[in-house]
Amino acid sequence: QLETNSDILVQKANMALNKYKMNIVVANLLATYKDQVIIVTNGARNTVRTRNSDDDLEEQIIKLLAQKHSKYIC
Repeated sequence: QLETNSDILVQKANMALNKYKMNIVVANLLATYKDQVIIVTNGARNTVRTRNSDDDLEEQIIKLLAQKHSKYIC
């Protein structure tokens, strides 16, 4: 289910982190799901956006997740 309120979205993402013992949640709003996601970790929140219609949101998400994973395993 896509959320429409960013505060509720982040709250649900934080609950999922705790409930499912995850390290990271990629969350998105219904209105901006093609252009923006919020990456939620314990104690941090990053927003990833496309700069223009040619940008690939998935590539940006993968880069950020790879960076976070590298820091996590080191």
